[in-house]
Amino acid sequence: MDFFYQFLPIGSRNLKGVISNPKPHEVDNDDVKVDEVIIDNAVDNAVDNAVDNAVINMEHKFIQTEQHINGWDTIKTNNVKSWRGDLEYHLIINTFILSDLKKTESSLTWIIIVISTFSSTLSLLQLSDTEFDWLEIYIKGTLSGSTIFTTLIAAWLKKNNYVERINILDKYLQKVSRLILEFENIISKDANDRISYKEFEEKYKENIVDLIADPPSNSPYEYKKAVYFLTKYYPEIIEMKFPWYVEGTTDMREFGSTITKTYKSLKYNSFLLKIFSLYFCKCKCLYVNNVNRFLKDKKDNKKDNKKVNKK
Repeated sequence: MDFFYQFLPIGSRNLKGVISNPKPHEVDNDDVKVDEVIIDNAVDNAVDNAVDNAVINMEHKFIQTEQHINGWDTIKTNNVKSWRGDLEYHLIINTFILSDLKKTESSLTWIIIVISTFSSTLSLLQLSDTEFDWLEIYIKGTLSGSTIFTTLIAAWLKKNNYVERINILDKYLQKVSRLILEFENIISKDANDRISYKEFEEKYKENIVDLIADPPSNSPYEYKKAVYFLTKYYPEIIEMKFPWYVEGTTDMREFGSTITKTYKSLKYNSFLLKIFSLYFCKCKCLYVNNVNRFLKDKKDNKKDNKKVNKK
């Protein structure tokens, strides 16, 4: 108790002497004794309240000092974690879209190469005999058709800006990956070892706004397709990632099941698409069992999580 008296106001320190060295009262009157007890209790309560207030003020000042180191506090640290989560989400989605664009572009380019090679080979054939005049007509028709087909594919590639979009996405993903690693490095350090929050804002504020607010433009269908395939076929990539999960936990949100159901209704929006896509076929060679965790019962997912934790 003596330790806390040094933090009491000067007027309250005199109360210590009242408690420790009370003056004896030798009056036999019962009313006077009752008044003395009431006064003593009041003094004790006043001292206790003063000590408690002093301790609370000390703790509050200590917490404020601890939370404001180099301009950092809990709110600012959580903001950086939130920005990192948004960047990770853009990284995952745009990486899948970039891979899909590269796959499509390489397939179309390879078709052009094959057709061009085949056309060049046919153009080398020379038939001098009149008996094969009919065959020459077919060769010329084939060359004309291959030229038209090659031109259409090249025009399609140019119209959809595959090469330009791939370059833009590639540069964007490099910037996002680097910024995520730098954020991880900053957050993992103690507040004393970090750069000041003012320096952090000056260095990263513009990049954060540009990368989060202005990502590469993708069509709504490309976005939904990327999210759907990640949700259904790549659960290890989105594990414990927002918005599929509550960040940092294995608790699933409704985002995964919503994407899965809405994508199917968008892709198979007509009866003909369902027929040509073999939507109703249940053959073992085509039908794949449901492997989407977000469409399973929540109890089953909890059992799976417990098994993983035990391992």
